[in-house]
Amino acid sequence: MPITVRQKKAINAKENKVLVVASAGGAKTSVLTQRIINLIKSGVDTDKIVAITFTTLAAQEMKKRIGEKAKDMFIGTIHSYANKICLSNNIDTYDFIMTEQFDKILEKALTVSDLKYPEVEYLFIDEFQDTGKLEEEFISKIPADNIYLVGDSRQIIYGFKNGDTDIFERYYDDPAFTKYYLNEDFRNPKNILDYADSFLAGDKQLGLNSVSKVKEKGLLRIGGGFRTLIEEIFSPEVTEYKDWYVLCRTNAEVDEAIKILSENYIPTLTFKLGDFETTEQLQEQLEMNAVKVLTIHSSKGLTLPKVIVVGGQMFSLEERRISYVAATRASKELYWCKPLCNGRKKKKENKIEIGEGFTILDS
Repeated sequence: MPITVRQKKAINAKENKVLVVASAGGAKTSVLTQRIINLIKSGVDTDKIVAITFTTLAAQEMKKRIGEKAKDMFIGTIHSYANKICLSNNIDTYDFIMTEQFDKILEKALTVSDLKYPEVEYLFIDEFQDTGKLEEEFISKIPADNIYLVGDSRQIIYGFKNGDTDIFERYYDDPAFTKYYLNEDFRNPKNILDYADSFLAGDKQLGLNSVSKVKEKGLLRIGGGFRTLIEEIFSPEVTEYKDWYVLCRTNAEVDEAIKILSENYIPTLTFKLGDFETTEQLQEQLEMNAVKVLTIHSSKGLTLPKVIVVGGQMFSLEERRISYVAATRASKELYWCKPLCNGRKKKKENKIEIGEGFTILDS
């Protein structure tokens, strides 16, 4: 895909503090990576560049794109960089790693004197919208001459992990940061993008008005039950499942969706992005001839051809953002189903939820 005018401006930004505000499908990680490649070509020392990614998988993909020079610079998660700081200052983090108490590593790194942090000429942070208070405190200690942040306020979906939804907005409002906007969506057809945008209608968009650059019209179907839908889509004659993905709001719904698919003799596969260390490992799973069933959170960052969403909610702002993320994964077809409720009764309500998410209200 050729570089657009907006992307070129963001890549070649001259300011020392930059915030790139990008829509879903806006190629924001590609822009960040290309900026790093250009800096290396211009003669910047790679050991003076630090790139923070949200996942190890994203770090591996960035290293792959940058090539041989990537081995001389730090590219990894914020916890990995904090661990590097700790180890260089003789702070043992082994127990925290073994018990997956990764925030403890951040806390230990924060005890290190500012003077002992390595000097950084260029600091890059991808998916900055998911930064929490502890992460921000750590980031502020990194002595960087140039800061380049990339993110999308509409994809802040990690409040349950102490993510602070106000941090991105505060940096957006900071006049010290020059804003660049990537509002061209190269993933979603217009009708699917319009539907995704409707979840956040009336909310502060921080300067973005996404425009679909996909010429083909997508297939969009809203409502109905999951069981009915999959019986309709996956007739006995269907043998190709590779392009199909089911995105669920909860782990319980993942289990229920797999159960229903299995009852219909449909092969399934489930995973989390954290299960993979390389993009090749992920791609191997994506190519398998099975319906992939994931949580919405596990699908973030992926482009998926045919998506069935189960259990998206519209109550709080974060829930609507989660629904936005789910809808914007779909590059060709999007089906939106009612929640899978497993026949559970809700306490303290005159409401019984049955079957495929249809609701009966007691009179």
